[in-house]
Amino acid sequence: PPDFLQPPIGTIADSADPDELLGWMHAYAAEVMLTDACLSLLLDGLSESGLDSRTAVVVTSPRGFAIGDHGVIGMESGILHQELTHVPFILRSPGDEFRLMRRHGLFQSSDLYATCLSLLGQSTDQSWSQSLANESNLPDRAVATQGDYRALRTPAWSCTWDQAGEFG
Repeated sequence: PPDFLQPPIGTIADSADPDELLGWMHAYAAEVMLTDACLSLLLDGLSESGLDSRTAVVVTSPRGFAIGDHGVIGMESGILHQELTHVPFILRSPGDEFRLMRRHGLFQSSDLYATCLSLLGQSTDQSWSQSLANESNLPDRAVATQGDYRALRTPAWSCTWDQAGEFG
């Protein structure tokens, strides 16, 4: 296993040792497992204190993280490949009996506004934001931009292109 303290960033040479890349992937998988364990402890604490019936927990990320699938590792990845637009979204509504249930669907960061309002018992008439507290409201498409790149994703496929119209 790798022994780095700072995550590697940059391009991966074609001649890179596949075992080293596998070690990086395992290290990141271990970080995700640790995060899940910490969230479980948080939810246990909320339950033991009695705050779980009136506390919402929302966990997400502004972007994914390249772990070498497209020859790049870290935050400096450039092209919006799927691993950068696929981010976690964990929602536990107050009194929700489903602990750490991940919502499988598409969402945009703008939807967090309406979701938080919904969890507070408020509504919004903003057409650019919809509540994701109800899984039936999940959108059927998501868009992302990074530098010169654009990405469109649906539940069935994703497409990436640059401003010159070249597909990635």
